[in-house]
Amino acid sequence: MGRVVVVRQNAEPPSDQEWEQFLEVLREGRADFERLRVLVLTEGGGPNAAQRESLARTLAGKTVRVAIVTDSIAVRFTVTVIALFHKDIRSFLTSELRKAHAHLGLQLEEVIAVERELAALAALLRPSRSR
Repeated sequence: MGRVVVVRQNAEPPSDQEWEQFLEVLREGRADFERLRVLVLTEGGGPNAAQRESLARTLAGKTVRVAIVTDSIAVRFTVTVIALFHKDIRSFLTSELRKAHAHLGLQLEEVIAVERELAALAALLRPSRSR
């Protein structure tokens, strides 16, 4: 969605194929990272260690403004640890979605588009094996 990447994740880690698709989006926006923003709404799933390593290689020291929206304590803890090294990442509870929009600096039309995209992605979300 322009300079906003929207990710919707269930409680499972993304597959390697899904993660590679996400990294490809980042690679395409690499020249303009300072303007790129990422919103992730997750039920608790997140990248595994190998996927986090591939993300670090893709970012190659650059930072991207990221908002992780989740009620998962484990994910929020992980984001807090990452934030020690990546100053533009923050986590928010699902009830704080508007704060996540503000962190990303979204304009009203972007908020509307993001919420529409999240709804569409939720309809496509594969069920978690843990359900």
